[in-house]
Amino acid sequence: MADIKTGDIIPMQTISVQGESSNVNSIPFGYRLSDSNFKVWSKMMEVHASGLGKQGYLTGKIPAVDEDDPGYVKWSTEDAIVRGWLLKTMEPHLLGLFIDLPTAKDIWESVTQMFYDGSDESQYYELRCKATRTRQDGRQINLYFTELKSVWQDLDRRRPLRMVCGADLKTRKEELAKDRVYDFLAGLDGVFDQVRSEILRMKPIPGIEECFNLVRRESQRLVTMMGTKATMTAPPMAMATKAPGSRPPSNGSSRSFRTHEDIDKDKLHCNHCNGTRHTEETCFEIHG
Repeated sequence: MADIKTGDIIPMQTISVQGESSNVNSIPFGYRLSDSNFKVWSKMMEVHASGLGKQGYLTGKIPAVDEDDPGYVKWSTEDAIVRGWLLKTMEPHLLGLFIDLPTAKDIWESVTQMFYDGSDESQYYELRCKATRTRQDGRQINLYFTELKSVWQDLDRRRPLRMVCGADLKTRKEELAKDRVYDFLAGLDGVFDQVRSEILRMKPIPGIEECFNLVRRESQRLVTMMGTKATMTAPPMAMATKAPGSRPPSNGSSRSFRTHEDIDKDKLHCNHCNGTRHTEETCFEIHG
C-alpha cells in the first residue's frame, strides 16, 4: 500500500463507543496538521470538540480524575477519544513529538506552544491602528460609524475583558467607551467641529451611541439649513454662489449663476412656521 503523502485525505472511520454517539470517535476533518496550517486545524478541532461536548478535555475545564475515583473510567475513555482526534490528524513527522503525552490537554497545549506565531497579536495591532486611523472622508455619518463599530467588535472578540473585580471591570469598560468616543470624534470631517467641541465640553462625556445621534442630528440640520448633501461636502458651484463678495457673470444676470437646487427651494413654503425655502417635513422647529 502506498504511503500517505502530506495533505492526503484521511478516510473517516467510526468506532462505536458504548453510551456515546457513533460520531464521537470519528476523525473530525479530512486533512492533517502540518507545519503551516495550525490556525485552521486548531479552529476546526475546537468546533468539532465543542459540538460533541468535549472541549473541556482540550482546555482542562474537565479536570483529570484520580484512578481510584468512580468516574475515572468514563473520564479516561473520553480523554482517550479526544487524544485520538488530535493524534490522528497530525502529519507522521509530528506525531512522534506528542504521542507520549498523557492527556488531551497536554497535547493541545504543547501543539499550541509549538505552532503559535503571535498572529493574533499582529491582527489585534492592525485593528487598533485601523480604529484610530479610520476617517469619515466625506462619507455619510452612518457609513463611517458602521465601519468603526465593525472594527470595535473585532477587537472585543479578540481580546475580551477578563477582570474579576466588579469595580475594576466597570472602570475599564468606562475607559474603553470613552476611548471609542474619542476615535469617533477624531475621524469626523471638519464641518462637525462645532458639535465635536460641544460634546467634549459635556460632563460627563456621553456614550458612543448618544454621540452618534448628536452628530447625525447635526448632519440633518446642515442638510436642511445649508442645502448641502448628506456627506457635508458642498458642490463647487454651490460654494461659489454662496461665497461672500462673489461677482455675477459679465452679462449681469445673477439668476443664471444660481444652481437649480436654489431655484427649486424658492418655491417651497412651510405651513408650520410660515417660512420659505423648506416644508414641514424638513422644518427645524419641528425636527430640530
